Amino acid sequence: MDAHDSDVCANAADKAVEAVRLLSNLGSGDAPDSAYVLAAYDQLTTAAYLLHQIIPWTKEEKK
Repeated sequence: MDAHDSDVCANAADKAVEAVRLLSNLGSGDAPDSAYVLAAYDQLTTAAYLLHQIIPWTKEEKK
């Protein structure tokens, strides 16, 4: 794993941790639960996109 891959993994991990933090606010009443779920979904989607830069997911991409 090179430095770029390490940076991508670190950024993806940060996004996943942020998603967990957002989901931990469910039921807090500070904002509608749907707002936390949508924000967490956004963070996890971004994490998946980041990881896709370094990990091919389909047979076509692995070639």
